Amino acid sequence: MTPDASPSLPSWSTAAFGTPPDTSSMELDALSGHLQLCTARRSGSIAVQFAAGSVLRFVWSHSVTSAVLLVLLLSAAASLAA
Repeated sequence: MTPDASPSLPSWSTAAFGTPPDTSSMELDALSGHLQLCTARRSGSIAVQFAAGSVLRFVWSHSVTSAVLLVLLLSAAASLAA
């Protein structure tokens, strides 16, 4: 089977198989579509990762502040009770 046996499904190879090492317009179109699809998927997952990281940083920073305030309040209450 030759690399160009299926006209509807382009295939990529690092070998030229005895033909000029040029890219057909169909291959370029398919590669462009593939790159756009991958970029769209990746940008969506990167946005989700970024949002999750932002939420975790926000929660962590506020939980530390809340814990410090709680310790201070309990210390003050203990010192007043003694």
